[in-house]
Amino acid sequence: MNGVEVIKTSLVDDGSRESKALIYNATMGNNQSLKDLVGDVVNVTEFCLFNKEIKDADTGEIIPTEIITLITDQGAITTNSKTVIKSFENICSVFGEPSWKDDPLPIKIISGKTKENRTYMDITPAV
Repeated sequence: MNGVEVIKTSLVDDGSRESKALIYNATMGNNQSLKDLVGDVVNVTEFCLFNKEIKDADTGEIIPTEIITLITDQGAITTNSKTVIKSFENICSVFGEPSWKDDPLPIKIISGKTKENRTYMDITPAV
């Protein structure tokens, strides 16, 4: 892998520059961090799940990381939280795959603590 590899997305590439820009911004844009919105409810319309090579902060090693961007009424929100990615997959299995442009799905952003006292992020339907 070199750079970004889209795994799955509801964003449609119709060949236009606008659609390509949406996908580019979902994977490379300066999006909001999910952790900055804990407690908020956002209305999700689209998503983009992708692999991206990032530099490990501790080792400096370049590693592939699975990342999800949720397109919402508050802009694009990005996280590499495995818990959030799994929760979103579960939400899609119940509510169906986006696009939810015509009927955005309200999702609440939550956090909790593990037994080891580490903070984790998660999402849950807010309907």
